Amino acid sequence: MKIFHSSDWHIGKKVNGVSMIEDQKVALEGLMKLIETEEPDVLIIAGDLYDRAIPPVEAVALLNKTLTTLITKYNIKVITISGNHDSGDRINFASNILRYKGLYIMGDESRLFDKVEIGNVHFYLVPYKHPNSIKALIDTQINIQSHEDAMRYTIDLIRQQMDITVVNVMIAHGYVSKLSDKTDYESAGIQVSTSEKPLAIGGTDIMDYRIFDGFDYVALGHLHGRQSVGREGVRYSGSLCKYSFSETRQIKSITEIDITQTLIIKYHNLPVNRDFRVIEGEINDLIAQGRKEMSQDYIHAIITNEGELLNPIARLREVYPNILSLVKKSKLEAELGDITAVNKSKNPFELFEDFYKTCSDSNYNTQKQDYVKSIIEEALEENL
Repeated sequence: MKIFHSSDWHIGKKVNGVSMIEDQKVALEGLMKLIETEEPDVLIIAGDLYDRAIPPVEAVALLNKTLTTLITKYNIKVITISGNHDSGDRINFASNILRYKGLYIMGDESRLFDKVEIGNVHFYLVPYKHPNSIKALIDTQINIQSHEDAMRYTIDLIRQQMDITVVNVMIAHGYVSKLSDKTDYESAGIQVSTSEKPLAIGGTDIMDYRIFDGFDYVALGHLHGRQSVGREGVRYSGSLCKYSFSETRQIKSITEIDITQTLIIKYHNLPVNRDFRVIEGEINDLIAQGRKEMSQDYIHAIITNEGELLNPIARLREVYPNILSLVKKSKLEAELGDITAVNKSKNPFELFEDFYKTCSDSNYNTQKQDYVKSIIEEALEENL
């Protein structure tokens, strides 16, 4: 069976106030052409179909058109789950009817997983849920404190019915690492980008890849850069498009999995409407460079001039019409770069603790830590 693995479409996303809908249309048209030429049997979308729980009208229209074309024109089976950006109940609407047409959507907030059988391949669909949501669904005596606890509980239920004589594929959404004892993404070896929202604080959203042992392939979503985790069969496909300047070096693609006697993995690159680029230098040099390039790419400019500049972004926009952001890099900021890098590697809880100890002489005790943790987690959940 030939399977296409994709994730993190984020339809309707805006970057610095600029809609990515045209870029998403180009990438999805490229996906259609790949499906037409490569003829896969199944397309997996591992969560984050939309960029927010209540998507704009144009995003709903684009996703509706895309999914309709996939199952009616190309007769491909589409299997998808809700991610942390989606409203599970909204995307789950009419899913029981749609599955008869070959569109399998799992976002049901009242269930932990679903199972889809296509030929001799069994797909287990595990939509994203916060551990608190899972605790509300199960026996309160079971200790679930982290995303890994929640996933282990769900997988234990799956294994009770799992047929090891067939091919088993897991579809899930979250942070998976081969070093899950770490409390931050960098030390856990996870390649993250700034467009991915943290799911919790203090490392409680990081899951050990070994909890997926026994599955022939694990199709993951959430991380925007394609990568394997621990073994070849545990893999992120990466996002549909670039969504931040931290993704400038990433190649956006579809991951092809051929599950026969062995696991064969290929990549198919997706077309790019406008690329994301970072340019750096003195403003006159950048303007001269822009006149030569006449680039339509999305630009982040780092200006190295000393002294004040008059409306530099307007001057750059004359030659870089899609410039999204600009910063002025002073000599002092260059010297402080190492400090900034350290701060970026810390989670919100650690940053607040540093701030508290700087501003207060009182003890930052466990009670205060728990209170701050609850407030930050609540704020993160509201922003998903």
